[in-house]
Amino acid sequence: MGRFHLRPYHLRLFLSNRYTSAEVIERATGRVVARASTMERAAKRALADVGASTSDRVASAHVGKLLAERAAANNVPAVHVPKTPGLGYGRARVGRLVDALRAGGVGLV
Repeated sequence: MGRFHLRPYHLRLFLSNRYTSAEVIERATGRVVARASTMERAAKRALADVGASTSDRVASAHVGKLLAERAAANNVPAVHVPKTPGLGYGRARVGRLVDALRAGGVGLV
């Protein structure tokens, strides 16, 4: 079982030149608990309304906000955010997404 009981939920990010996507995964079962992406039609419309791209900092913050809402709806108290070399918290897109998750009430482990 290892450390699954300490960090039961894991954040998986997908960053490309065109889109930003994120998932919260339950580590023990591998089940996706919450998912948000700029590929969603509603997200594209919301970003277009404010004149933002689907892959910039504003898009990352929007995805973080959506993910926080969906994770909270599924009773996710905290998420483990792995520190990947080159994708630290301070990076523009990752940092905005993580900050939006935190602001949405999802803790970080």
